[in-house]
Amino acid sequence: MEMISPEIFKENNTNKTYDELLEIKENIKNKIEIHEKLLNDISSSIFSEEDLKLMIDMNKSYLIEIDKLINSLK
Repeated sequence: MEMISPEIFKENNTNKTYDELLEIKENIKNKIEIHEKLLNDISSSIFSEEDLKLMIDMNKSYLIEIDKLINSLK
């Protein structure tokens, strides 16, 4: 499963367009949804419950940062 790189949040990489940021935000939301579904049916997951919770928390943190970047472009 592809992870969103925290590289996007580095100051020298904030030259993303508004539309690109919205697309990244949507991708992160989709990943959170997938991880939450796997967490609800842990037997079908190759990840442990702890790993899934960590991925969900990490992606939620990314969402907050993406929102900050998006708001800075408004």
